[in-house]
Amino acid sequence: MRMMFSKHGLWRFVDGSVTIPHDENQITDYNEKATKAFALLCEHLTDAQLAHIQYCENVKSVWETLCDVRFGSAIRRWKDLDEGYNFGLDLIAI
Repeated sequence: MRMMFSKHGLWRFVDGSVTIPHDENQITDYNEKATKAFALLCEHLTDAQLAHIQYCENVKSVWETLCDVRFGSAIRRWKDLDEGYNFGLDLIAI
């Protein structure tokens, strides 16, 4: 999944590292990319997975919810730790 988002330049929306721009001209582009990332992830989900994310408001919350469902919250804590140490946990796919 990460490769798919990276290919489209959208991974930063999934991991939450992109910030909302303050420039009015960039807000439209930001919103379009955020919506594209959200749709791209959701179109690859099963009905059972969609039930878990019905109240998620952005792609980052969808990703985190699916990680919690699939692996439990412990894996997300390890992934957060991995950002500083690079254990390679970003290769885990849902």
